[in-house]
Amino acid sequence: MDNIAKIGTVVMDFPTAIRHVIDGRRITKLEWSDRNIFLHLSEGFLLIHKADGVSTRLLVSEGDLLGKDWTVLNESADH
Repeated sequence: MDNIAKIGTVVMDFPTAIRHVIDGRRITKLEWSDRNIFLHLSEGFLLIHKADGVSTRLLVSEGDLLGKDWTVLNESADH
């Protein structure tokens, strides 16, 4: 993927991360090593964008809800 995103420096819990999604940002988990995997909001649904470029509705797991390793993705300075 040409548009590489860089990981943010602030790590947060899921409720805090979702506030960023509502504000139009993309979030990811530190355990997801591929920065092309992230969550975003579209037409009122929480979607997961996968490395293959396809976004699908996310069924939030208990691990997602309790995770404290969420971070906001920032666009690369080159783009």
